[in-house]
Amino acid sequence: HQLVGGVPMPLAPSPNGNHLVFIGQNDRGRPQLYLRARSDFEAAPIPGTEGANQPFFSPNGQWIGFWADGMLQKVAVRGGSPVTISNIVSDLRGASWGPDDTIIFGGGNTGLRRVSAGGGEPVTITRPDIDRGESYHAWPDVLPGGRDVLFTIQREGGGVEEGPEIAVLGLETGRWRILGGIRDAVQPRYLNSGHLLYASGGGLFAVRFDAGELEPVSSTTPVLSGVHTRFFAGLEIADFAVSRSGTMVYVPGATAKYENQIAFLDREGGQEFLTVEAGFYYGGPQLSPDGGRIVFSYNPGLVPSDVWIQDLTRRTFTPLTTDGSNISPVWTPDGSRVTFSSMKSGSFDLYSKLVDGSAEAEPLLIREQDQFPSSWSADGNILAFTERNFESGTDIWILHRDGETPEPFLVTAFNEDVPAFSPDGRWLAYQSDQSSRYEVYAQPFPGPGRRWPISTNGGREPVWSSKGNELFYRNGDSLMVVAIETDLPSCRCPCSGRGFGSLGGELPKALQ
Repeated sequence: HQLVGGVPMPLAPSPNGNHLVFIGQNDRGRPQLYLRARSDFEAAPIPGTEGANQPFFSPNGQWIGFWADGMLQKVAVRGGSPVTISNIVSDLRGASWGPDDTIIFGGGNTGLRRVSAGGGEPVTITRPDIDRGESYHAWPDVLPGGRDVLFTIQREGGGVEEGPEIAVLGLETGRWRILGGIRDAVQPRYLNSGHLLYASGGGLFAVRFDAGELEPVSSTTPVLSGVHTRFFAGLEIADFAVSRSGTMVYVPGATAKYENQIAFLDREGGQEFLTVEAGFYYGGPQLSPDGGRIVFSYNPGLVPSDVWIQDLTRRTFTPLTTDGSNISPVWTPDGSRVTFSSMKSGSFDLYSKLVDGSAEAEPLLIREQDQFPSSWSADGNILAFTERNFESGTDIWILHRDGETPEPFLVTAFNEDVPAFSPDGRWLAYQSDQSSRYEVYAQPFPGPGRRWPISTNGGREPVWSSKGNELFYRNGDSLMVVAIETDLPSCRCPCSGRGFGSLGGELPKALQ
């Protein structure tokens, strides 16, 4: 089975090195966990793990932990259905299963968190030092004895020029310190031989490590070069994993370029790529209301992301923000402002800035949790945004332009995301994972009213047509469109369940 690319930490050996779990591509083209014994030539899919990433073993090798659909889960090696451990909304950034049956993990723009492997609410155990330019803590490795944890500190600005570093955390004291003599290093892994293995610049390096004093006690020695390396959330990540016994698995190759392109797609599936600066990563492109400009987040690799605007007529390429960690830009309906998320205060908050750059960005909403703007109503009075909550997942909230207190629109035990107002403001489309995978739905705004399913076989990121008679959404590598009829007749009878989209007389069809 082909190893799925584009995801961090796609493989893991069992503690004794006798088994390998990895993310493979199943018959439906979806990522899934596969398990292979070292003595076998074939790998078997693990049922119920479609969409999984970042697998890791329990210390006894009987369980495999992984993250999928916003949930930290585990599945027994001997078989059975996956068990949910906790709702983890943000992307997982490494996890390690300790001998006390707790799991320590990184995720989102936060510190490390700990949760019982039996299930429960995660507890934050580290917070990045914003004054030192720390953006998040990731890729933990619980040391033997379970009292200390190695992890990676990622930096994004803040006046500190150093790259990523390795630190060690005392779980009893809650204090950590950076290991000396190791620079630009990620993914620390301790071996029972008394060595610390880590990745840097596309290679692996080792140093003798005193597990009692928690200090390197030798100079660094190169171990292996040519390890496939990618960028994930601005951090260089190498595709390797190692067991305590010293069995290492890795993907050979060079450093993958962290880049993509912005493309226009017509109804026949034809593509036209926008000429922008090559070799970088562009996220969340949005056309301006007049169609003459595009706003997007721009990330040239290991430095922070900012919001940029491309004028399609003049072909100018202009930054709207320059202070780093600014993402998820959204136009206001009149095209005079862009709303975006900024991590100025340590979490992603909502800001707004004039497109002409004549004034500083203004805060719209500052809260403890991360918020991301998604859609303005056509009259510019209401902003639909999402908030990440450790208990309820990703929820949809509403902020009135003249108000200070947001209102919940959809807060459930599942993840609802990417809300989009219809042009007439009467409907809100969004994606939800309530059915165990993301599907697109729509429901009346401000309510009440039932929700109508739009997609039929998976769907994300809904976008309305300008007339409101169609909804576009993404399904894997395909862009789909479905006809929509929003003038619904009154009905007191039970609905057939065919869905909101079927009222337009057409089923979803692929543009690409």
